[in-house]
Amino acid sequence: MSTCGQVCMANTICTRSVQTDWKGATVQIPILATGPCADGGRSPCRGFTLVELLIALVLIGVMTGMAMLAMGNDGRAGRQANEARRLSTLLQMAELEAELQGRALGLELFAHSYRFLALNASGWVDYHDDDLFRAHALDTGLKLSLHIDGDERSLNLVVPQASSSQAVPHIVLLPDEMSQRVMIRLTGSDETLTITNDGPDGWQVNRSDTAS
Repeated sequence: MSTCGQVCMANTICTRSVQTDWKGATVQIPILATGPCADGGRSPCRGFTLVELLIALVLIGVMTGMAMLAMGNDGRAGRQANEARRLSTLLQMAELEAELQGRALGLELFAHSYRFLALNASGWVDYHDDDLFRAHALDTGLKLSLHIDGDERSLNLVVPQASSSQAVPHIVLLPDEMSQRVMIRLTGSDETLTITNDGPDGWQVNRSDTAS
């Protein structure tokens, strides 16, 4: 025999408890359901919106990926692959953030580092909403280059000393679909890795035969 502690309707992910009598013991089993919760005043509603759940799932996936990358090959080729996958994952996540928040985010690249930016009333500023998006320096010996719509773009060697409000992103991530074809090249070993957005699955890491 069981009784439901809460009733849920559409648009919200809710947690509720099912009371079950098993071998003379009463057990409270938490379960998930969708919808705003109505409990008849017996207990407070504890739930997550679908957007919050989606963000949580993405964060779990990114953190799991980062942990796996940390256990990768310690050689230069392994570190190069780790850096490429890290940047590709962050670009995918930044696109999702831009869509969910309804504002523009950007990526500014340098020869040996990169940083994510957000657009506000004063211009482009460092994006600090999540530590994952803070400025990141590549592993020693690795170098970035950038092509947009087939044209190579010049990258500064280091982050300028000017304030971040004067920053200008090379890649702008808008809430709607991005139209520019982007190729980021990462060199530093016997091969070149590219990060592109022209495939059906969005940002992907590809391998070239030789570095340039």
